[in-house]
Amino acid sequence: MNALVLRAPGTNCEEETSWALGLAGMPAEIVPLARALADPGLVASARFVAIPGGFSFRDEGGPGRRFGEALSGPRLGPALRAMVRRGGMLLGICNGFQALVAAGWFGDGLRFAPNGSGRFECRWVRVRSDAPALLPIAHGEGRLVASPDTVARLEREGRVILRYVDNPDGSAGDIAGLSDSTGRVIGIMPHPERAVTLDQVPGRAGGEPAGLRLLRAIISGTT
Repeated sequence: MNALVLRAPGTNCEEETSWALGLAGMPAEIVPLARALADPGLVASARFVAIPGGFSFRDEGGPGRRFGEALSGPRLGPALRAMVRRGGMLLGICNGFQALVAAGWFGDGLRFAPNGSGRFECRWVRVRSDAPALLPIAHGEGRLVASPDTVARLEREGRVILRYVDNPDGSAGDIAGLSDSTGRVIGIMPHPERAVTLDQVPGRAGGEPAGLRLLRAIISGTT
């Protein structure tokens, strides 16, 4: 299987993510978590695995925690590591990012907590990587909690790949996206799949939509 979008009970962005990845040049099949657990070879043989947004398992025990336990468990953990070692990419979006953090893919000292604003944030925000961009967010527990030492280490290692310009949730270091040490495991809180066509973007500004540009950049890292 070339690429897959892995969904769990409570996931609600799998269709948009699959569609957006196709537009970006990586057609992806939606695969239920139960099917992947029954046949981890589906994951191990993939080039690209996306964990989409939503409220997997109703966020029982914390945002993305139960999904994260499955991703790091004895069935899928080795399969995902094998996929990444072969040059594949693992992408978590919003709840998918929360699940990857819960699974330990970005190391210790990180967790998600309720937004500092005290409310669910569903709006367009400015982010920056190589250049400023406009992307949508939709989360209630998107505040990335990390110590100043942890943030400094992530910055030093070049693993902060996306930052908020106007931090909407109080995330440490304005962090909106991270990579692991290999650069092949990526987590982002904004939803690029909701900004891949001009009619989705406020003002319909010219040029390639930021979400499509971001997905293409991530996909370019596959081998």
